[in-house]
Amino acid sequence: MKRIEKLIQYFVIFTGMMLLLLILNFAFMYVVNVQTKDEQFYPKAERLEGLIKQENDGSFFMAKEGMDEIDSYHGFAMIIGNSGEILWKYKLPKELEQTYTLQDVAVFAKWYLKDYPVDIHVIEEGIFVLGRPKNTIWKYNISHSLGTMEALIKYMPFLLVADIFLLIVIPFVILHHQNRQKEMERTTWIAGASHDIRTPLSLVLGYADEIGKESFDPEAVQKAQVIEEQAIRIRTLITNLNTENKLAYGMGNWHKEKLLLPALIREVICELMNRNLGEQYELDVNISEELEQFSIAGDRELIRRMLENLLNNAIVHNPQGCCISVALQKKKTGVFSWCELAISDNGCGVSREQLKKMRAPLRLEKLSEHGLGIRLVRRIAAMHHWSVKFSNHKDGGFCCRIQIFFGNNK
Repeated sequence: MKRIEKLIQYFVIFTGMMLLLLILNFAFMYVVNVQTKDEQFYPKAERLEGLIKQENDGSFFMAKEGMDEIDSYHGFAMIIGNSGEILWKYKLPKELEQTYTLQDVAVFAKWYLKDYPVDIHVIEEGIFVLGRPKNTIWKYNISHSLGTMEALIKYMPFLLVADIFLLIVIPFVILHHQNRQKEMERTTWIAGASHDIRTPLSLVLGYADEIGKESFDPEAVQKAQVIEEQAIRIRTLITNLNTENKLAYGMGNWHKEKLLLPALIREVICELMNRNLGEQYELDVNISEELEQFSIAGDRELIRRMLENLLNNAIVHNPQGCCISVALQKKKTGVFSWCELAISDNGCGVSREQLKKMRAPLRLEKLSEHGLGIRLVRRIAAMHHWSVKFSNHKDGGFCCRIQIFFGNNK
């Protein structure tokens, strides 16, 4: 959940940065626009051509408002007749007072008239030319085939969608790569810590067992048993943490093999009984005869860890003692049948709030009281496509039911 929140946070920051850049660009364009406002007006000959009148004798003149407008940007104007001669002019630079050929008109209509930017409009008597001073207008003609422009218009929306998609996906890919590196570093660190703790724990367990067997002092024997129990609890916690982290981030190398589930259950229970649990604990195993040869496809160490966690959960949370029941039965509803592994106890059970946390979606957040072991049970079951249900037993105590559909054991 935290990774998703971080992704959303990065996406919001990225979007904010894009909007900020967009605003800054518009602000820059606005400042440039204001600073060069007096240079931006590019007069159009077609518009001013209507202010030119012709006298009875054939001469031309321009209305005062037209001349005022031309004066406002220090421009000039002229009319070139059909024969190339100048019929009328207004503040025309001396270097432009000449006769123009068709080639001259073709050149300055597209580019510049001796470096003067001009705009032309065809009239009955010839062409009306309206110009501005040098170095005031940037002029460049661009032409493309109609097919190119139509294709550009047609595919432009797809290009914009692709650009937006890349702007969104690339940051997510980079962030995912960074998170993946952090996950690998975390997994490596936990694995290293687990390895380093293993040797001291083995020494503690060995000395505790030796003291318990050789000491004649009942109090010392009891303390040795407590040390052994707590050391086993620490070892289980470290192992669970290492396994949980590998499963959560997909870092482990797990190998599925064909396993006899009843045999594996009995093997785990025998190891548990060899720990000298105490007389306050009672184990009851009930495996259906028709499931004695029931095999599953799974990772042996993970399934052992799942069974050990459920059994240890009953022991740790019921220090006063309880009866632990392990049942493997075949269930059927209509045409559907499955195998159910139920591990329950008649101890103190769990509260409604704890059950709610156990059933909640798995997140990399703070664990509840029954957290790590139960989370690992859920992850291992999910990896094998099994269904897990937690509840309080009707006779008191806690119960975990794992449903293994016969189609999911291959």
